[in-house]
Amino acid sequence: MSEVFSPAIRRACIQQLTIYEISEDELKVLESGSPVSLHLNFAVFLLSVAMSFFIALLTTTFPSDRMYTTFVVVLAVSFLIGVFLLILWLKEHMSGSSVGKRVRSRLIPEGEFIPLLNQSTTHKE
Repeated sequence: MSEVFSPAIRRACIQQLTIYEISEDELKVLESGSPVSLHLNFAVFLLSVAMSFFIALLTTTFPSDRMYTTFVVVLAVSFLIGVFLLILWLKEHMSGSSVGKRVRSRLIPEGEFIPLLNQSTTHKE
């Protein structure tokens, strides 16, 4: 009763494989993610805070001028910094200075060959 189980193996061949070489710094950036995405995260957070304080200003009455001034200051600061970070994110996002694009731009067009340089160095005295 000891039958050997032999599963059927199917293999799909890859027609072409492209290998990209990356530097240590590029690898670290890819591992940590784009720092530009933090700008968008903080912009969304700060603009949400500004919207909340704006709605609170419109819908409530404040017993003291000090509390009203605090709400206005928080609204203004969070709105200004949020808009600044959103513009910064848009600028970086549109510029396309991502690591992936930089690495892909190194790829030599198909059919074009670049001769390898001789790696040996000789010192003449």
